[in-house]
Amino acid sequence: MRIAYLVHLNMDNLTGVFKKVVDQVITWRRLGHEAKLFVVTRNSQVVHSINNFFSDAQVSFYDNRSVIDRLKAFSKAVVAVRCFSPDVIYIRRDLFYPQIYRIALSLPLVVEINSEELLELKMHSKAQWLYHLFTRPIMDRRVKGMVFVTQELAQKGYYGRLCLPKCVVGNGIDLERYPALPVSKSKTPHLLFISSPAVWHGIDKLMFLAKQFPHWTFHLVGLTSSDVPQAPKNVQLYGRLSLDEYLPIAAQAHIGIGPLALHRKGLNEASPLKVREYLALGLPVIIGYQDTDFIGEEPFICRIPNTEDNILTNLEKIERFVLSWMGRRVNREVVTHLDYKIKETKRIAFFEDIVLKV
Repeated sequence: MRIAYLVHLNMDNLTGVFKKVVDQVITWRRLGHEAKLFVVTRNSQVVHSINNFFSDAQVSFYDNRSVIDRLKAFSKAVVAVRCFSPDVIYIRRDLFYPQIYRIALSLPLVVEINSEELLELKMHSKAQWLYHLFTRPIMDRRVKGMVFVTQELAQKGYYGRLCLPKCVVGNGIDLERYPALPVSKSKTPHLLFISSPAVWHGIDKLMFLAKQFPHWTFHLVGLTSSDVPQAPKNVQLYGRLSLDEYLPIAAQAHIGIGPLALHRKGLNEASPLKVREYLALGLPVIIGYQDTDFIGEEPFICRIPNTEDNILTNLEKIERFVLSWMGRRVNREVVTHLDYKIKETKRIAFFEDIVLKV
């Protein structure tokens, strides 16, 4: 199968979105498909980073200040996609661009939905929120299928009402990239939190937790003192680090911490990449949401309610969980379903079904 992955990227090579896109294309190729990446970006770092992974990627660059330049970049990308003659085009949900609409008239288009984007846009830009509110139904009349990262997104609200073929594929990782860490030798609890400053990650809640357990050490990767200006003394801030750079920190840790405030963006279910990394490394996790790939009562997951007071009302539960996992690691065998090869095989099967129906 020939797959064109057309994506609008304005992140550097340390962000989860960039990493996911690269890993998806690499996995599709490993599975025997002819996949090509087409990137529209205003970020010169993206151009450099893409070239480090793919010599054949098509990158269309535009000026940050010019809407016209952005539209021209999308036009250039669409021309390149047509020349590639794919069986299917895959895109991540974005704003409405006429060029994408037009190519969807002649080639099957599948859209990936990663979040309740209207709520996020409303927090970012009311103008973009209004534009997306009125234009996404127009775009979706040309879409042939949608892939969701959670069941919740596929079933609720606007997307739940759409009569389109749907597939749910939670985020995955390349398990081979992550070593199973030996048990930490630290005698007191060490907790790892890899994040960005987004409000739904619940950094304020994590600071409250750190104050309640001053003898525990909290390692925060991806955050600096400007993000957490009044961090307690038992909180260590590292800024952005690559996997190789944060592995020694993870080796000290007993527990990984996932998002704690998903309710702040109106969601209750997620499949965060960092939580999958924790589990691959052998770290049990504390999370404040329902994980798409773990619907039971897994002993290596401490799931607390998705509420504003979830830390305050679950301090004893968290403490019991942390102490019970001192000196233990999560067995790799219980997380094999998170591997990209399994995830992307399911996604490709959905593409093939869409193509057969066109």
